[in-house]
Amino acid sequence: MGLDNDDWVRLKFYEHYGDHTHSNDKFMSYMRFFVYRGDLSALTPYIKPEVVDAKTCVNAQRKFFCPPLSVDNEKSALQHILHVAEERLAKYPCSYESDVKVLAENKTLTFNERNAIVLRSGEMKILKDMIAATKLGLELLDGTATKAQERVDAYKEGELPCAPYFKESLLPFLHHISK
Repeated sequence: MGLDNDDWVRLKFYEHYGDHTHSNDKFMSYMRFFVYRGDLSALTPYIKPEVVDAKTCVNAQRKFFCPPLSVDNEKSALQHILHVAEERLAKYPCSYESDVKVLAENKTLTFNERNAIVLRSGEMKILKDMIAATKLGLELLDGTATKAQERVDAYKEGELPCAPYFKESLLPFLHHISK
């Protein structure tokens, strides 16, 4: 039994603000905040809800969504992710491809051995997708919005790693700043 792209479920995070549902790459939102080097008070509008309950002093399900702030900030976030993902992937004792081959060809694996390899190969697949997506994001940030749109549109459905990030966050940002 081999693993192919159909076996991997792509996750999408949703945040609910009032009546609007935003496809939200929560991870990128927090990475933008993490690498931000400006005045932190400028990020206050992105914290929802903005009001603290005066009676209990509790922030009721406070949520943070930070859209792309600048090309430099977005590049910094992507470079940080790329560095960490490449570093982590290099620590595995084997490659993703070798794990997939072992799973497809070795029928004598125990239940635990098989599950351990499935888990490890899944982690490596996620890291490989993150690396591919961050490299693509960095490339798109160096070009024009039109070229970025063409590049993203060239991918077939299900082939673009982190598709919601590109389609719902990065491309709209690039079109906005190109006006």
